Amino acid sequence: MVKATVAAYGTVHGLVNNAAMFGSLKLQPFMDIESDEWDKVMAVNTRGVFECVKAVVPIMRNQKYGKIINIASGTLFKGTPHLLHYVASKGAVVAMTRVMARELGGDNILVNCIAPGLTLSPPCRRAIRWPKSRPTRPPARSNAKKSPKISSAP
Repeated sequence: MVKATVAAYGTVHGLVNNAAMFGSLKLQPFMDIESDEWDKVMAVNTRGVFECVKAVVPIMRNQKYGKIINIASGTLFKGTPHLLHYVASKGAVVAMTRVMARELGGDNILVNCIAPGLTLSPPCRRAIRWPKSRPTRPPARSNAKKSPKISSAP
């Protein structure tokens, strides 16, 4: 992919790592996720980022310039249930981005990550069977005593 880009355009100035497995994943408790499925998600969502960045960095270092954008997901900040493999893979992308930014910044290669929320496109709607209702947290119990009412009258 990188060789073809350099052959066609002469160099690489930027990379956007946007490929991911998501729409084909079945919502399921993490205890039901097969190890093979876990490995496939990690191979695409995490190792794919690693391999693509490794492929462009020599060119970017040589030209002393480059921009890399890794796409994570807002799901990792919420801990979205039933998608542990996906959420973990996107958490890894955030961690990788931080390390890459520190390692490559001195070479004038900027590495950033964005974490968009879910876009419920028609293909996504068809691909994932969304639960009719999601479990909710029980109401918080308050152990605090009610404070006495303070009168504002003199």
